[in-house]
Amino acid sequence: MTSSLLTEAQAEASERLADFAGKLRREIAATLNQSVRRLRGSETEAQWGDALVEAAVSFCTRALLFTVSENTLRLQGVDLTPIPIGTVPAFAAVVESKDSIVAMRTRGELSAGLANYLKEVPGARCWLFPILKGGRVAAVLYADGEVDADAVELLSNVAGAVLSGHQTTPAPALERKEHLEAQRLARIQVAEIVLYHSHALQSGRRNRDLYQSLKPEIDARRQIFRRQFLENSPGMADYLHEELLKTLANDDVQLLGVDYPGPLA
Repeated sequence: MTSSLLTEAQAEASERLADFAGKLRREIAATLNQSVRRLRGSETEAQWGDALVEAAVSFCTRALLFTVSENTLRLQGVDLTPIPIGTVPAFAAVVESKDSIVAMRTRGELSAGLANYLKEVPGARCWLFPILKGGRVAAVLYADGEVDADAVELLSNVAGAVLSGHQTTPAPALERKEHLEAQRLARIQVAEIVLYHSHALQSGRRNRDLYQSLKPEIDARRQIFRRQFLENSPGMADYLHEELLKTLANDDVQLLGVDYPGPLA
């Protein structure tokens, strides 16, 4: 290969890499933005907790939320006996310092019971992020596996701000009805894609480019959802994006492909 051809190939490779990096940054920003909207739109603390965990698993392998009350830990969504904080050194350190820490997934740091539940792995680490409300640690977000600590810590800080701002009060009945209607429309629109475009759907999943395989159908439904719900409701979440991700992409955003423009809101 001549010098000029080599230079041209390197320039093209650099351009493609920059383009991919830009799309990846936009995708991460869109995911964080959607997560913040869901946290702010939570009507109860249970919904807030679910929204936080669902957001966090975009940036780690596993995420769990432990609430902190009267010196005990409770794992949200799981019927476990409350755990005294004093018996879990890593969590006790987070509550005392009000700062994130990295701990080993061993009974020495997590207690025997919790290590058994989380499946103790010698040499494996976990991350603990405090969520503050009124100056105290109200909850601890646990993450393990492949963890983007900066992103999860950012979500924890936002979640604490939402919780401290008492934004988990019930929404007005009219607003709740509008959200339910938006969710219903999203389900119907995506169900139609599954029903009438199954071959393109399978091809998109196989080639990890669902958006390109179903572009006319997805774009048409994005336009409908935008017109009916987003243009006149600034606080509305993009339930269509959530349904596309859940039903078409099996909760794997990479299956949508690098050309997918991300959430509408």
